[in-house]
Amino acid sequence: MGGSISEELRRATDLSLRTTKQASCSIARSMAAMVAAERHLWLNLTGIKDMDKIFLLDAPVSSSGLFANSVNSVVTRIREAKRHAEAFDQFLPHRAQASGLSATQPRPSQVPL
Repeated sequence: MGGSISEELRRATDLSLRTTKQASCSIARSMAAMVAAERHLWLNLTGIKDMDKIFLLDAPVSSSGLFANSVNSVVTRIREAKRHAEAFDQFLPHRAQASGLSATQPRPSQVPL
């Protein structure tokens, strides 16, 4: 009888450990889903491009923050793009400035002959 009781105790312990393992895996999956949902909600409130949103959503989940180091990468890209845009703005006139200059100059149909 002693052997059957210990065998039953082993089975019960094994089932308990399996159940605990499955429960912890399920909790981890639900937590990851919540982090993904929170990321998605935050990104929908921003005005960044879809390409950057996809990059941030694909970033691995980290305990150090919602987006971890991925944000630094995107911020660097945005700052670099802004610098390039400012450099182009120095050399290329804006449409508003060009139309403002043409408004002060007479049009060919208004020039007296």
